[in-house]
Amino acid sequence: MPRARLVSPVRVLLLLVALVALLYAGSLWRVEKPPPPSAPLALEIPSSDVEVQVLNESGLPGMALRVTRFLRERGFDVVETGNGSRVGLVETEVVVRGDDMDKGARIARGLNCTIVRSDKDPEQLVDVTVYIGKDIERLVVLPD
Repeated sequence: MPRARLVSPVRVLLLLVALVALLYAGSLWRVEKPPPPSAPLALEIPSSDVEVQVLNESGLPGMALRVTRFLRERGFDVVETGNGSRVGLVETEVVVRGDDMDKGARIARGLNCTIVRSDKDPEQLVDVTVYIGKDIERLVVLPD
């Protein structure tokens, strides 16, 4: 019967040293991905450069004044407040009256509103019209 050969402690030690050296070398060769190119920073439109019309179409009394206060506290220039022609509008809408959709997007972000659309109207003297819907109190906390 063949005799079992014992592994010498020197071989085990050399094997462990080689394994540690390979692991260390592998950690040095780690290739890091370069960061993705950053998008150019968009210049934020100052709130005061956005002229806003606020129309209450929710059917809820006093909402136009409350939304007006809310927007003015955030620096927007609300130039007209009143009741709209529709009553019982379900979802709040932000309508951009000119070419600058960023102005409407800025208002919509402030109101947590998801409906932003364009309706160019040269007769309108405002940049954005906010049509207040019944959902407004779920979107933002309004001042009394």
